[in-house]
Amino acid sequence: MFDDADIDAMAHAVAMGATYNTGQDCTAATRVYVQRAQYDAAVDALRGKLEQIKVGPPEDPTTDIGPLITSDHRDRVHGFVSRAVEAGARVVTGGVVPEGPGNFYPPTLIVDAAQDSEIVQGEIFGPVLVVLPFEGEEDALSLANDSAYGLASSIWTENVARAIRVSHQLDVGVTWINDHLPIASEAPHGGVKGSGFGKDMSIEPLLDYSVTRHLMIRHALPPETTGFRPA
Repeated sequence: MFDDADIDAMAHAVAMGATYNTGQDCTAATRVYVQRAQYDAAVDALRGKLEQIKVGPPEDPTTDIGPLITSDHRDRVHGFVSRAVEAGARVVTGGVVPEGPGNFYPPTLIVDAAQDSEIVQGEIFGPVLVVLPFEGEEDALSLANDSAYGLASSIWTENVARAIRVSHQLDVGVTWINDHLPIASEAPHGGVKGSGFGKDMSIEPLLDYSVTRHLMIRHALPPETTGFRPA
């Protein structure tokens, strides 16, 4: 998120992107890099959006997100948060396993984590969001590309030229500009690096099941030649 971005729009989309399907989504927002001038405001906005999300039974129409898939997975997600705090990170909201039945986990916001820490570099696969500052465009690209994964990303800025320029330098398979998560079935979807290769959706994966044939026809005999030159 660059310093000219709409903070409220970013917070709304990224909070949903971090918690959709309780964060168990391959394209979930997990790391947010914010230009330092707007860092505190972005953290406050994200906190506000995450705290509005209601966790509860899926059959309850007022529920926004349900439980994690298993108790083991909830322990795994909470383990990321606990170890991050032990390493010096700070929980802004969430981060506590609720009492009672069910594998519920609250939307959680983490700050002050190191770039090389597990919670920044790992795949949490839960409703946990880590926010880190950056200084300028080059710094943002260096930090964002510093990952073993490369599936999805989003760029937040009002500068279209910068958005396009940065998108070409992100080492990922999918980039949204001023949004996060929408997918169109006619558009290819896939990643690079540890996020795999190849594409789902669109015509591209169908070509994997086809065999390309090459047929070439000469319509006239060539003139007599000596070596590579016409006689």
